[in-house]
Amino acid sequence: MAWQKTKPLSTDQLKNSQADIANNFTAIEAGDVPYDYIRLEDQASAPATVASHGLLYTLTSDSDLYFKDGSGNVTLLSTGGASIIPRAYGKIASATGYVVSSTSFNIDTSGPGTETVRVDTGVYRVYFSSAMPRADYVVNVTTAMGSSARVASIGTSTQTTVKSGDGTQAPTVNYFYVNVASAVSGAARDADFHFTVYSAD
Repeated sequence: MAWQKTKPLSTDQLKNSQADIANNFTAIEAGDVPYDYIRLEDQASAPATVASHGLLYTLTSDSDLYFKDGSGNVTLLSTGGASIIPRAYGKIASATGYVVSSTSFNIDTSGPGTETVRVDTGVYRVYFSSAMPRADYVVNVTTAMGSSARVASIGTSTQTTVKSGDGTQAPTVNYFYVNVASAVSGAARDADFHFTVYSAD
């Protein structure tokens, strides 16, 4: 049985409450107890690592939210009230022009018109599976090492002639374009690249 918040009643006799108490203890051990929220007291320092356990905590110094895994690795989950977990990420393979699905998150590859795809030489449209909460998100793009390519711009333009400083149009909540160019000549060219998307919401 599931956790029963109102059991046992204050008027119940102990001899008649054994089943209810045992049931609630079973729910606690199984982690089947719903909470409205979790209140964390700020810690002066990070807690000691506990093998095979994860620790969620906040620090007095900044009140940011942290997670420490059983190996002692610490991940900052939010800072200044904003999440720093990526809203989307992926890798574009220039050979096919499509996103490598095994390395992506929240990137649409489902079908014509809404999939992430190469639309022209050096021009790639990245579509989200779930729209961003706002259009002023941050996109970080890195071209593959040794490709002699650079990211020329990030925007909604579908231009096929890539020039430094293009991409003044802001991305939309549904997609953005990445324009890749030769690091030598500045001409549009294809190249593998990785991208990560962050949003304050």
